Amino acid sequence: MKTHLPDSGVNIERRIRKHIYAQPQTFEVAVPPGFLELCERVLLRIASDMPGAEKSEFKIKKKNGRLQIENAPFELCHDLLFFGLPFADVKILVFRGRCSNDEKLQSILDAIEWDLWIPSDISIDWDLRVDSSRSQLYNESRIKEKVKKTLQARFKNRNQNKSKSDSSPLELGLDFRLERESLEVLLSLGGRNYWQRGHKKDLRHAAPLREDLAGCIVQRLADLHSEWSSTKHPSLVWNPFCGTGTLLYEAALNLSGIARLDADKLTWSYPHLPFFKGASFQHRAKKVGELISSPAKKPQVIHFLGEEKNPEVIEPALRSFSESGLVSLFAPKVEIISQDSTQSGGDNSSIVAHECVWLLANPPFGLRLSNSTQGGTEKLYRAFAQRIHDVGNAMLASNKVFSGVVLCATEENWLTLKKTLSGWRQRCEHFTLGGLDIRAFYFSNTRDRK
Repeated sequence: MKTHLPDSGVNIERRIRKHIYAQPQTFEVAVPPGFLELCERVLLRIASDMPGAEKSEFKIKKKNGRLQIENAPFELCHDLLFFGLPFADVKILVFRGRCSNDEKLQSILDAIEWDLWIPSDISIDWDLRVDSSRSQLYNESRIKEKVKKTLQARFKNRNQNKSKSDSSPLELGLDFRLERESLEVLLSLGGRNYWQRGHKKDLRHAAPLREDLAGCIVQRLADLHSEWSSTKHPSLVWNPFCGTGTLLYEAALNLSGIARLDADKLTWSYPHLPFFKGASFQHRAKKVGELISSPAKKPQVIHFLGEEKNPEVIEPALRSFSESGLVSLFAPKVEIISQDSTQSGGDNSSIVAHECVWLLANPPFGLRLSNSTQGGTEKLYRAFAQRIHDVGNAMLASNKVFSGVVLCATEENWLTLKKTLSGWRQRCEHFTLGGLDIRAFYFSNTRDRK
């Protein structure tokens, strides 16, 4: 196997055009646990909507809780990055082949043209992830050390001319997966924190719900709403217990059809890599910008309403939402008000007045609920379920649509909602959040019309 040595910049560009741009590629998207099927549909839609997709013969494969799309044009990575709302990361396949022992692994590491994939002129903070549990090369620590030594030797002159005042190292994720004698090497394009949208970076309060997971929950609600109702979009997105507004923000992104707003402020790995296709990337970013800045393309005005009992959270959450490009996209009304969302029997007239409402709720549980309240979680869910029931029935009387999702940390909470909303359309699905088995309880006040 031939060993490739560092080459001149001009020759590297030529080889990148030949071996990366001109060749079909394999991309992988990491997905939150429990949402593989949903993310597969999103991936298929993104690939099918890409310009020139009808000429591609791409294939989507499921692999151990991940999704890979093979035989794809290189430019698909731009659409995956910009529109992959529920994805945790986007990766490109660097190598796939047979590997049965240490000697073979070393020869592969020496043969990979690393200078096509990894920048040689900046310092890197490596995030090496090795999975060799189903391989004879089971010692993952030894594989990591071997990879580090190979890359250090290949780029030993890295950063020697850069001053100490230069920017911090690039965080670069590299996956090595060995299953029996099959080896895959993948490079992260999104980066360690691709799933973050950026709107929570200035918030000082806890925000335990990851954005990609929230994006999956919202997408599932959108899918079920389309299945259960002929009404396309809500005129009100209602987020009780909104906290820092993650679900509210993800609902706005979902309704906009995009996943990222400002390409110039994103911290992806991809723009720093040797094969970054700048002109194509900027062209796609411009299209996304046009989508954001043209309210005529999204003429409906949507009211986003958050309710939060803790007044300290409201101002920063509202600011992070209101200062985003979503405001120009929807020309929406955005409110986050101080209110106890469990109060039933109150004035819900402003909610009931809308023709179509989406509810997204992640009520507090465990340590998030005051320990001074005996049986607090159960009481909270009972009161909240009654409020949902009252709003939904009031809307149903006027033939209005009310769909939503409530996250339940226990079976008792779920059963409370199930019983209180008896007669409504319901769906319960499971996912993992912080090691807990969470039930996502989806509902709609619509009924079968047979």
